[in-house]
Amino acid sequence: MEKSKSTNTSSEKLPKYPIATGQILDGRFLIERHFNTEIFSNYYLGTYHDSDRTRWIFIKMKHNQDSNDIDMIRWEYKVYKSLETSAGMLRVPQPLYFGSILTYEAIVLELLGPSLLDMWNKCDQRLSIRALAQIGYQLICLMKYFHDRGFVYRNIRPEHFLYGVTGSEKWMWMYAIDLKWCKTYSNEQQSHIKMEQANGPLQIGTHIRYMSINAHRGVEQSRRDDLESIGYLLTYLFCRKLPWMELENIVDRNECHRRIAECKEKSLSTICQRMLHEFEQYLMTVRKLSFDEKPNYQNLGELFLNVQRSIGFESKFDLYDWNIFHRPKN
Repeated sequence: MEKSKSTNTSSEKLPKYPIATGQILDGRFLIERHFNTEIFSNYYLGTYHDSDRTRWIFIKMKHNQDSNDIDMIRWEYKVYKSLETSAGMLRVPQPLYFGSILTYEAIVLELLGPSLLDMWNKCDQRLSIRALAQIGYQLICLMKYFHDRGFVYRNIRPEHFLYGVTGSEKWMWMYAIDLKWCKTYSNEQQSHIKMEQANGPLQIGTHIRYMSINAHRGVEQSRRDDLESIGYLLTYLFCRKLPWMELENIVDRNECHRRIAECKEKSLSTICQRMLHEFEQYLMTVRKLSFDEKPNYQNLGELFLNVQRSIGFESKFDLYDWNIFHRPKN
């Protein structure tokens, strides 16, 4: 008897463009085109009609053959919905739909504008201290937004922080995307989780370049770690290099993280020497926080506001070096 073909698709290579454009999701969302297809095969741009206008949307899909991917995309949507229903201004793209299409599960989100990485590149990877201080202030506010709602973000990368669509009312504000690595830091009794330590470095979304020292050493993440990672990100955006970048290619994962953690511990004054004192003070402060300590976001933000005041900050439309590209036209 001829053997039947295996139905296990785990080893089958998925098509580069799994969903054809022109299909309609949930009877509302038209899939218009593939997004960044040289890197991603499961991200799409689409449109839908909202009242009397057409809105652009972002669609993220995961194949249901990978249970880990499916668990993460379901958790990500749950985080989006939790943030959407919380009080205050929404600092993530608005979640519009979660469901299935063929053998994929999809999140549909409001489409936002360029990322922090996009704008940094548009400025030839050179930022003024004033722009850097404004970025720092907004990132602190953004992390406070997550922390106040019970989440540690754990996914610090410049491509994960987006601005509103150019010319829209959201163009000046920073938003966070890719929430699958978010984790709650309090239990059902609203008490802080206990500090645990893994045998090796943590598996989180934050790039190794920006990971906190504790993350390299396997210590459970809390609010302090998001803030420490922001400090390294700001330093990289200004200096365009960090002392430990040459260590990122060490093949042995544990050795790589060990060496980078040691370098970060010893390099604080070195990496901040081209920057104003407030940036070094910021990193010193967040590094000293205990595991369950609530950061003083106001004092941390004030460090960057002081930088702006010291160099004559004036116009609210002159916050960033790239506003010539991004600000609304009169």
